Amino acid sequence: MDILTRMGLKDKVAVVNGTGLGMGRACCVVLAEAGANIVAVNHHAELAEAAVKEVRGLGRRGLPVVGDMLYREGIDSMVKAVLAEFGTIDILVSVLGATVWTSALEMTEEEWDLDFRRNLKYVWLGAKAVAQVMIDQKKKGSIVSIASISGTTASTSHMALGAAKAALMQVTKTLAVEWGPYNIRVNAVAPGLTLTPRVKGHRKDIPLEKQQASDRELIPLGRGAEPMEQATAVLFLASDLASYVTGQTLIVDGGVMLKHPLYPVGGYTLRKA
Repeated sequence: MDILTRMGLKDKVAVVNGTGLGMGRACCVVLAEAGANIVAVNHHAELAEAAVKEVRGLGRRGLPVVGDMLYREGIDSMVKAVLAEFGTIDILVSVLGATVWTSALEMTEEEWDLDFRRNLKYVWLGAKAVAQVMIDQKKKGSIVSIASISGTTASTSHMALGAAKAALMQVTKTLAVEWGPYNIRVNAVAPGLTLTPRVKGHRKDIPLEKQQASDRELIPLGRGAEPMEQATAVLFLASDLASYVTGQTLIVDGGVMLKHPLYPVGGYTLRKA
């Protein structure tokens, strides 16, 4: 049996929530390459459609879904659209996430609430809706969410994101136990510095040589991850290669947390612990 067959993703339906230009897009590509059909979800139509165009170029079916997935109404509408097109959902990948970069003293209550909604609450709402489909259809499923190494240690200047991602790891464990009897696996990936377009934008004013020197000093592997390297971790957890893995958070950080436990995720602020 070859590796693609062992993955068990051929003709599976994978919903990727947050298909921008970074990890979300990469997840669409690797899952399609492994044989899955892709539902690309984004608030911006052009990003959802661009992801689907790439998926179709790989010979797989794709469905763009445009809407605000931070709220239950958007999630319910997305699920209805997917079932109307494919009749089922096998995989949910929640990539969407963002933060307000500010100190704990300066953060407002509204900013705190927003960070928890876009890093935790929508993940639970989406997982709940998709799990119900899997349970009703009496079929196995896999749910993978993007956490962060910020959820494993102090998260200076982005406290709410760190708190939300730590909670996401705990929610992952609980859902894995509650939904295990339905043969639904629930896992997460916790990235370190990943060179998405957004991260590159935040680093654009730092000379490239300084970026590279700092990465070599702070990260054991000496560099930030490419989005595809995070996506392949998602692919493993989503596939049957991880058929006996549930409730886990896979840290994909080039070893940074082994060496610099207070290194700020994302590389927006370059300072030593």
